[in-house]
Amino acid sequence: MAEVGLQDVVAGIEKLFNDMTHFVFWYDANGDFTDNLDELREKIREPIVVLNHREQVKTKLHLIDLEKAGKRALVYSPYSKPEISLDFLTDMELYNQEFTADAAAMLQKELGLPDSQREFVRDQAKFFNNKERVARFKQLNQPGKNPYQVAMAALAKTTDIQLTSILLAVIAAQTDNQNVLLDEFDKYDLQEEFWQFISAAYGYTGKHQLNQLLAAMFLNFAYFQLDTDLPKNFANYKLANLTNVSSFMLNWRQRADLQEKYAWAAEMVWQKLNGDRIFGQIDPTRLIKVDAFPQIDKRILQWLNKELVAGNTGEMLGQLSLNDIAQKRTTMHFGKQYQVADDMIGDACLILSEQFTPDTEPASVLEQLSQYTENGYKIDMAYRRYNKARNDLPVDLQPMFDKLSDQVERVYNNNRLVPIISNWTKVYEPRLVPPQYQQRDFYSNFVSNQKDRIVVIISDAFRFEAAKELQRRLDQQDLYTPSMQSAITGLPSVTYFGMPQLLPNHQLRYTTGQELLVDEKPATNLKLRRAILQQAEPASDAEGLDTFLSWSSEAQKQFIAGKKVIYFYHNTIDAVGDKPASEAKVFRAVSDAISELQRGIDRLRNISVAHIIVTADHGFIYRRKPLDSTDKINLPTDMVFEVKNLRYAIGQGELNEIGVGQAKLGDILDTDDTRSVFYPENGNVFTVPGAGQNYVHGGCSPQEMIIPVLDVRARRGRSQASYAELTLVTPVRRITTREVIVNFVQKDAISDLVKPATFKMFFEDDKGNHISGEIQVVADYKEKNIEERRITGRIPLMDKEFDRSQEYFLVVENVDSGEIDRIQYQMDLTVGGGFDFDI
Repeated sequence: MAEVGLQDVVAGIEKLFNDMTHFVFWYDANGDFTDNLDELREKIREPIVVLNHREQVKTKLHLIDLEKAGKRALVYSPYSKPEISLDFLTDMELYNQEFTADAAAMLQKELGLPDSQREFVRDQAKFFNNKERVARFKQLNQPGKNPYQVAMAALAKTTDIQLTSILLAVIAAQTDNQNVLLDEFDKYDLQEEFWQFISAAYGYTGKHQLNQLLAAMFLNFAYFQLDTDLPKNFANYKLANLTNVSSFMLNWRQRADLQEKYAWAAEMVWQKLNGDRIFGQIDPTRLIKVDAFPQIDKRILQWLNKELVAGNTGEMLGQLSLNDIAQKRTTMHFGKQYQVADDMIGDACLILSEQFTPDTEPASVLEQLSQYTENGYKIDMAYRRYNKARNDLPVDLQPMFDKLSDQVERVYNNNRLVPIISNWTKVYEPRLVPPQYQQRDFYSNFVSNQKDRIVVIISDAFRFEAAKELQRRLDQQDLYTPSMQSAITGLPSVTYFGMPQLLPNHQLRYTTGQELLVDEKPATNLKLRRAILQQAEPASDAEGLDTFLSWSSEAQKQFIAGKKVIYFYHNTIDAVGDKPASEAKVFRAVSDAISELQRGIDRLRNISVAHIIVTADHGFIYRRKPLDSTDKINLPTDMVFEVKNLRYAIGQGELNEIGVGQAKLGDILDTDDTRSVFYPENGNVFTVPGAGQNYVHGGCSPQEMIIPVLDVRARRGRSQASYAELTLVTPVRRITTREVIVNFVQKDAISDLVKPATFKMFFEDDKGNHISGEIQVVADYKEKNIEERRITGRIPLMDKEFDRSQEYFLVVENVDSGEIDRIQYQMDLTVGGGFDFDI
């Protein structure tokens, strides 16, 4: 803030004249500018009226005449402004403007600050000696606000002057042991004021160090979530205004641009305070609601692992199962960071749960089919998801899951997979499978009877459980009506048998090697299959799905134009699993296949394809554990086999070998072929040369033989499905404490017509300013009993003064739909805060 020169005086005076101003009064107490009056008369547009001592009445009469004539004037007096009781010009001064050549006073007026804050302007001369800072101060300042806070906000370049915003800017500026913003505060003599604000707002009395403040805030926030007092040995870290602390922490975590800084601070504080020692002494079941630190998630994961390894799959914590706890953690602050691990816990719970133990007494093949397609497939899906996640698990978490992974592998192989396969092989007979479930009748059952165009996508090795996941994804898009049926392959469950059987056929005949003829025609490649399709329906075509998706939109439209039946072929899973070098990646390939098929379906819908069926030539079995000699069956050397593979063999004659089943090719293909397909009656494999043994197909099992028939119909419009709604059931809508408990019920259970939803909640005043922290809740209850769909939230209010006459609102926002509900609350808190600044 520089000294005032004559040019500044002229500019300052001219700025005050406007349509409503006739006179500008200037009381120059020391007469500093008396000698400059002649020069001033030359530089300003208005005449100068000199107000001398004892000439108030005379001057006032002169000014009245000027005002009547519509003229303007600068009224200059080389004396101090008289007291109001002695000032005959007070009335004129009130509706005109007053000028002062005091630089601080001029700036004070320009900034819109009251006279009482003139000393602040003088003290902050260094701060105001910059046009950009002055402009930001003017933009942020509002009547009645603390000027020190406004100056800090101007330096922090925040959009408001709230202490929350300023503190977040300070935290964002922290790098190692340096903080450029705090250095700026210090440069302009604002740092002491900053720490006074922090002390008043949060009750912090420690060292003026940001890391120390953060340590106190994180520790108090964690114990706030624990719903217990800070231990006495941490008295030095205790913060008096806990609701302000928790409100700040919750709002910080909602800032997407500060997520990394929050993670940095949490890690820094954990190491500084030795969080392992502090929270390692607390029962992990008490930590389930705490998510201040990412290490808490790790501690809970360790406990969940331990419980599952101990066989406590039915363990309940209140109304929460171990799976519920794991899924609840995924919705909390560090949920995304640990989602892979939490999902593994959920899948392990499913695999280890006794409710999924297969029946000991096998039913008919159709009852086995029903059991698998309704429930049994979930075990294979959970095993696939678990092992894919295991491959994606961060390195630091992998050792934690070693014991659990061994148990999952053992239980899946011995208690789930083998019994399921054994039950299937006990009841499977080709001639007992009705035509509506025979893969060889797929075309007549699902394609030829369609009046409108139909697209069939055949994905190699796309087993039933993978198709169920695709069905779920499509259902979530709300663009399709997907429904699932199934079919049963013949034996062997391999590509060269499955692909021909999905084509239109009257007769299927196996020759030798890897060739199955369709009405005496080979079907080993795309060109041959296209010809077979066109013989049954001339308006047919076939293409690779990847090839089709690589075309332009116009080329795609031309390809489907005028076609009634189109077959697309897709090969992602088998291409990876059938190679020994890549078979370990087959579960990732399944995920890729699901995404690719979803993308293909979306593309087809966009070019007006309304009906799509997704199916497969066969399924597969994959086990992570390497097979040993006890898992292998030696076929007799004195018997000749045309084909010998891990899960099947083809040959002539009978084979009375323990653990080996057989089915006539004639029964499988409905011919007079007398050869047989031999297969292990459990999860074992035949001893054959070759490296790949973990990914197998061709045998007799639900995993290999039950294929999906996923019928996908594009909707003309959106479905009637809507997001779950919350109803506030808190009887009294009044705010009486600094922590407000809000109780909701989820109006309807999750179903085909009700989708899960995430809500964020906070309180605000009638101007839309947050007065609390922000929390999130998830409405995803499937329970039919409404009492089991209760949701409770705890929202901490800022410790500030509230006005009973104002309106306050609980804001409930559906994050998924953007719909906002504002529920009015009566404020019954009056005492509090009392700060002369905005929190």
